[in-house]
Amino acid sequence: MNTVKIFEKLHSVNAQQQKIELSIDDILRILNELKSLKSKIKNLESDANSTLKKRIDADDEIQIIKKAYVDNKSNIESIGKPLSKYFNEIKSKAKEIGVNINDLPVYKDYGEAINLIRELSSENQNVWNKLYKYSS
Repeated sequence: MNTVKIFEKLHSVNAQQQKIELSIDDILRILNELKSLKSKIKNLESDANSTLKKRIDADDEIQIIKKAYVDNKSNIESIGKPLSKYFNEIKSKAKEIGVNINDLPVYKDYGEAINLIRELSSENQNVWNKLYKYSS
């Protein structure tokens, strides 16, 4: 074999060796990218699990609040229902004995109770509206 052919062969071998080294570098780069991606996915999975737990806890809390809303609404109605009946009875008795109901302290108390019923109903409904708006 002559020297030129040997150098050509060596040059060819060196070129192939460089290609192999570049390919090895590419594989290592891809492997590192995949490892980095794996780490990101693990973190994402952890975040998803944490968020899901918070969501489940929030859903449980929402159910408790919904029940309290329904209970409050029922209580307001049941407490307020006989109020007008009692007031009308007092008003009727006062009229029978010639007393103006507006002059009795119970008139102010009745008005305060009516206003409080309205206020409580409104506040309870506001809770429901917030809950409904954000849980739908």
